[in-house]
Amino acid sequence: MVTAVRPETPAEAVREAERQLDRTGGEVRIPLPFPITCELLENLSLEYELLRFEASTEGELIISGATWGWIPDINRLLMIQLSLWMDLGAQGASAGTDRGFHPAGWSARIPDISWVSPETVVRAAGAVLPRGYWPVAPDFVIETKSKSDSLARQLEKTQGWADHGTALAVLVDPGEHAVYLCRPGRPAAVLINPLEVSCEPEMPGLSLDFTRIWQLADLPA
Repeated sequence: MVTAVRPETPAEAVREAERQLDRTGGEVRIPLPFPITCELLENLSLEYELLRFEASTEGELIISGATWGWIPDINRLLMIQLSLWMDLGAQGASAGTDRGFHPAGWSARIPDISWVSPETVVRAAGAVLPRGYWPVAPDFVIETKSKSDSLARQLEKTQGWADHGTALAVLVDPGEHAVYLCRPGRPAAVLINPLEVSCEPEMPGLSLDFTRIWQLADLPA
């Protein structure tokens, strides 16, 4: 959702976003009359802990609110599977929405779930602020679409990860039982109602089980 309002300060932008989020959910995009830096995004995240702050390549501040329904539980199940895969020997670092990234040439964005290889961690070392936006793309990303999210926007974001350094970016649409696999230089592949999705060859040995996830998605929220 793009708003016509042009606030002069970040605080005005947040107040306008909160009004719109109360009505529509999803995300609000607000153009600001000055550059949106990672430092600004980090400071906003510290001040407004229940909101997510990102930036678009068009200079818009992207603000989204808390996710309701079964989405947090679905993300938890996906994160557990990623953690179990790491327990089998994969090194690196995983995170939820507490870690943002700002790859070269793209926006500062926050994935729902991410994994960063040891090599990427080394490349990011020395430029990471506490709770800040890493100046790299994660090697693996999972995004989850809620009912109030635009599928086109979510696909744009997921493909954006793949176009700016992420080897495999996965978009899960629980409402439609759909999984989109985005890879660099290739159109997204969509799987309808899969019970299992292989993340190979980018993530050797990682296969995501969607049995319980689709069950949750069908429950009243």
